[in-house]
Amino acid sequence: MVIGKKLSFDELHDFENALPLDNLDQNIQCHDALIDLNGNIFHWPKCDVIIGNPPYLGSKKLKVERGPDYVNRIRKAYKEVPGMADYCVYWFSKANEILDNTTKDNIVGGRAGLVGTSNIRYTASRKGGLDKILETGTIVDAVDNQKWSGDAAVYVSIVNWVKSKDESILPKNKNLWLEIKNPDKSVTELTLVECLNINSSLSKEVSLSEAHSLECNKTPKLSYQGQTVGHDAFVIDERKRFELISKDSSSRLVIFPYLNGQVLLTDIKTRDFVIDFQDMAIEEASKFKEVFAYVKKTVLPDREKKAESGKTSEGKRRSHHVGFLKKWWQHSFPRPELISKITKLDRYLACSIGTKRPLFVFVSPQIRPSNLVQVFCLQDDYSFGVLTSNVFWEWFKGKSSKLGGTTPRYGDDLWNSFPWPQNIDESSALKVASISRDIQQVRSDYISSTDGGLRRLYQSIETPGDSRLKELHFNLNKAVMDLYGIHSEDTIYSKLLALNNKIFSKIKNKEAVNGPGLPHLNLNLNLNLTPKGPPHELLLRLLPPPAF
Repeated sequence: MVIGKKLSFDELHDFENALPLDNLDQNIQCHDALIDLNGNIFHWPKCDVIIGNPPYLGSKKLKVERGPDYVNRIRKAYKEVPGMADYCVYWFSKANEILDNTTKDNIVGGRAGLVGTSNIRYTASRKGGLDKILETGTIVDAVDNQKWSGDAAVYVSIVNWVKSKDESILPKNKNLWLEIKNPDKSVTELTLVECLNINSSLSKEVSLSEAHSLECNKTPKLSYQGQTVGHDAFVIDERKRFELISKDSSSRLVIFPYLNGQVLLTDIKTRDFVIDFQDMAIEEASKFKEVFAYVKKTVLPDREKKAESGKTSEGKRRSHHVGFLKKWWQHSFPRPELISKITKLDRYLACSIGTKRPLFVFVSPQIRPSNLVQVFCLQDDYSFGVLTSNVFWEWFKGKSSKLGGTTPRYGDDLWNSFPWPQNIDESSALKVASISRDIQQVRSDYISSTDGGLRRLYQSIETPGDSRLKELHFNLNKAVMDLYGIHSEDTIYSKLLALNNKIFSKIKNKEAVNGPGLPHLNLNLNLNLTPKGPPHELLLRLLPPPAF
């Protein structure tokens, strides 16, 4: 490291005299940046500025890559970082903690710049990193999302912050670099937006991180992720279903049509089914002899193997694999509470989590949703309209997490904090329901006569030109904005955040509020807002023929 300074000058084309050469051997340490061998916090030296490029490792891959022992040690050492945060968030949190505040007397100190996964803008990663940073500091320059230029196939965010909120020492305009869509996906282009504030979502919009979780959205619980089967053998095709039922007709009671996010969006013609014993005890499940034997042969060996392979150095097995083995004939997460609720409905709302903008669809309660489908235990057209509108879409963009770094997805925080319209009059609610029915009819007519599903339909209306569906969505957006008293799309964030705070205060004061679903209106009106037709035509195709 003796010539380190000379090499850096050459790379930066800095013609400053590098002599005499400095010995930098003590400046570079080969050490785990977070903990020592005993699991204690590793303390960084005091400094004025921190720059770095922490590891790109999502929370779900952390145990796979570093092992359960290591993950347990860092979580114990850094309790302030949520367990589901990405690995790099520990560096953001630690850097901010050790920096001194930037002051007029130390104007160059208290500064940091780190590269992180693009997920640092969302949910647990944001809470453990950027939310904390903004409590005492200010983001002055950031890249919201870009494809990494190196070998790693990841998207990254770059954040530079100053540990101060003193406007007299902060730049008036902050630099936010936004990705430009480019047909050549190998190249990322960025455009600079100067703004007064950059929030913890790396956006110039009003930050929704301050929105409250609303009890009226959480109780009763209406939003669920679909079932996580945990083994591919639970999902079978039409041929296998026919084979099992032919041998034992009672098998039909534990085999159901299966909906994944791809089918919901594209109307793929192949039918999948799922074996689902729900929360049956093994004695009850074994009565379905053919299906039980099939699951025992295909699922049990793998679950036994995984329970053994996941052992820690002390010989302890990973708790969730132990749990899966104890009930090997069941899905990993069968969602009995969800299934109990949707089977009591005429239909339920669902959307794929694998799409950049959610498309809501009504689904038959006979169909089991996969873990790539978000389910809402709502069956009325009014709720369909609110969730399909640009109002919810804006909230979705501001509060959602990301799938694979680029595609938004649902999280509990998104649903629990969304403020539903208050003080609704009958005619406005009925207008939303009426337009919603018209949208469903246009979609159903298209899908029944054309291949490609909802995705192709909505791609077609993105092009210029008149469209009945485009007109209906415009009218729906206007009708829902009227419900909220919003007169400009530029004010959606601020209006919704204010309404969220208002509802939160009313709940604290034990005042009545409107939560998700039908508003508190008279019975006759509610009857006019509930479904008048069957579930979506797309999803009726998934139901097995009566002969089965």
